[in-house]
Amino acid sequence: MLSGLRKPLIFCIPCALFLAAAGIAMLLSTNTIAKSSPAISLDESDSGSYIYLDPGDTIEIRLSSCGSCGYHWVEAANNTSVLALVWSGYENQSVGGDAYDEILIGSTGYRLWRYQAAGTGYSELSLSYLPPGNGAEPTEYFSLHVTVGAGELPATGAGVTTSLVLMGLLFLSSHILLLTSRRTQEK
Repeated sequence: MLSGLRKPLIFCIPCALFLAAAGIAMLLSTNTIAKSSPAISLDESDSGSYIYLDPGDTIEIRLSSCGSCGYHWVEAANNTSVLALVWSGYENQSVGGDAYDEILIGSTGYRLWRYQAAGTGYSELSLSYLPPGNGAEPTEYFSLHVTVGAGELPATGAGVTTSLVLMGLLFLSSHILLLTSRRTQEK
């Protein structure tokens, strides 16, 4: 009598555990930056992060660049109604701390941007690092997933994680109910 019930139970428990574990693993691997003050400073290590802002908050991005070599960063994608560019400039490494709009010949430095949360919603900010020449392919990328105010969350990250955990629990509970009803019918 129990041998017929064990096969579905043996199959459903590993599936439910796998879905729940996958959801937890995704949750742990998602890089989320919590807003600690109205201005958040970011660099190359923050690429791919999820950021949650209130309207009026600012983010400052500082990326390595060799402007005197002809390499330059460009904004490849951004929802400007959510995230507005307030300022951008170049900081020479040899000058040490002051931001300048001009580039000193032979120096490396940092490209700087300041964005402000302009409206509620979602924006994927993408920046591409281009070598000299027309039509050249980017050599590096930087991206942020920015949600401002009550905007919708992107379809990846925490939303998918929650879905996987809930699917695993739903799968497990439905099989337990099915097995309980079969057991009741056999009595």
